[in-house]
Amino acid sequence: MDLSIIMENIERAKNTTGKTNCIGFALFVVEAIDSERYIGRTENDPEAKIVDQYLSEMEKVENVELGDLVVLRNDRGTKMVQHMGIVVDLNPGPVICHRPCLYGEIKLQRNFSLLIADYQELVECLYKVNIIVEFYRP
Repeated sequence: MDLSIIMENIERAKNTTGKTNCIGFALFVVEAIDSERYIGRTENDPEAKIVDQYLSEMEKVENVELGDLVVLRNDRGTKMVQHMGIVVDLNPGPVICHRPCLYGEIKLQRNFSLLIADYQELVECLYKVNIIVEFYRP
């Protein structure tokens, strides 16, 4: 996907009002969904199943490129998505653009290892699981 379109969509997302989260933001930016919105991630959320449906339509990749989705999942059971973002730079990279929390401000995370460590600590505390990092090419 063209980086200029991704950056344009990120700018559009800055004007989002209403309920949204990291998953809705990431899927909107790569144009998997038409408008940014909250997309649940727990087994009880009706929309949670569509996340894997959207991801199944994308190529899972090992070599990261600009515009790829980064997906953090737990490593057990349903392998629930914990967080999503978009790769917007590769130097010192990858640099991830994401919404760190529900209704959160859009941020650039320049330290990818710190992002992983933060979510690893959170999911260990809440769910007693580890994080799996995946990349998908829209």
